[in-house]
Amino acid sequence: MNNKKLVIVSFFITKREALLKLKKIWSLRNSQQSVVLKPDTDHHHDNLTHEEFGGSVVLIDPTDLSRGYISEIDIPLAFGMCVNKKDKSLYVTGGSVLYKVKNGKIVETLNNPLFNDLHSLTRTISGNLLVTSTGTDSILEVDFNNTQQVLWDWLATENGFNKTASGMDRNIDRDLNYQNIMTFTTDHTTHINTSLNDNPGRILATLFHQGKLIEINKSSKKVNVILEGLKSPHNIRKRSDGFMVCDTRANRVLLLDQKFNVTKILKHDFDWVQDALEIYDRETYLVADSNNNRLVLIDCLGKLISSMEWKKDTRKVASLEIVTESEAKNIFYSK
Repeated sequence: MNNKKLVIVSFFITKREALLKLKKIWSLRNSQQSVVLKPDTDHHHDNLTHEEFGGSVVLIDPTDLSRGYISEIDIPLAFGMCVNKKDKSLYVTGGSVLYKVKNGKIVETLNNPLFNDLHSLTRTISGNLLVTSTGTDSILEVDFNNTQQVLWDWLATENGFNKTASGMDRNIDRDLNYQNIMTFTTDHTTHINTSLNDNPGRILATLFHQGKLIEINKSSKKVNVILEGLKSPHNIRKRSDGFMVCDTRANRVLLLDQKFNVTKILKHDFDWVQDALEIYDRETYLVADSNNNRLVLIDCLGKLISSMEWKKDTRKVASLEIVTESEAKNIFYSK
């Protein structure tokens, strides 16, 4: 029973007023969220603090969504997640810091000067933590216990992506502490949001602004485009016989083979596919259907199996993470 598959869902907003303010800001940008259409009226997040956003992680059973939230932990701006297998703790990105969560609470806050608007967290093949720092258009490989020490990095601005969509030059100064600097989606050159180390020599990543899935050579740091023509993509993930990626603004999930050919497209009446997981090999998929305020379990043909909904404008889903029941107990419950 301890190996039963559960899912942790992160919400980076859990407060209605903050979400309504943010939606107002988003409405003043183009559909790609890359250019401010009304520069004089887009005040970004100036009046919003991390506390006002709220944020949490919740535990669910993907095979019985009617159970609702089994447990919930408040975590400011919770977004990307990764389980530390060694001690069954959960690492969660929260704005410009990482939180270590165990026994139902935050037990440690971890920092790095290049942390800014953090998105995904994944585990590298060598056992380290791969952090997607969206606000600095970068990917950082760090030790679970010492995030100050960077073992490998890739900065988009140093590798051919140094202009924003509006044509502004961007430079990331490695001597600055970006944890204290506010950045916004329209300031980023790529708004890189997920990264995955699927084999020793490369990193896969999604470029939100460019609509591309890329591979980065870990040695040379050169980029090869694997898939393009995507609309605001998120979350490149491994699955049983290949990969999957969310074609977010196109409202679909692409299933890819080992050579990144599209083998199947999962569609439903989605509106902004934020994340998706393969729950059982090639059979069922859990989809974070963000603008419809729900999680949806569908089969490989896109047929609805079940769903879990929350009240409109009360929270915004960020990402999904599979855990065993044993891991979940260590993360969510005090001893």
